[in-house]
Amino acid sequence: MRKGLVPLSAGGTIPLRDFLEQPQGRVDMPVFLLTNDDGYFSEGIRSLREELKSLGRVITIAPDRNLSGVGHSLTFNMPLRIRRVDEDFWTVIGGTPADCVHLGYYVLLDGKKPDMVCSGINEGPNLGEDITYSGTVSG
Repeated sequence: MRKGLVPLSAGGTIPLRDFLEQPQGRVDMPVFLLTNDDGYFSEGIRSLREELKSLGRVITIAPDRNLSGVGHSLTFNMPLRIRRVDEDFWTVIGGTPADCVHLGYYVLLDGKKPDMVCSGINEGPNLGEDITYSGTVSG
């Protein structure tokens, strides 16, 4: 890479001078895909969403209800519906945390890879064997 250029996660570069003139030194804010297994209404996902928004764009998609313990389950036997809760905030009616990540990636992000996938903050512990069936871990 040439000296004085800053790489962008979406590809390409920008001159360092232009990069530094942007708010908070950012041109290409990272994109986070956020989910959980406690439901879109949980305090944990709302708190994490607010913190992540200071770092970049946060696409949030979570189940419409608490699905702790569903592991990596995907829904194959019925259609799933997505309902908008707020700007960049969605819930999946009848979907699992893994369904949420799939729909977030393929539908909301149109197959564009986010910079990071986050899950939580969990309302309960994920200790020892819990992680083998945790919806938070699978999300």
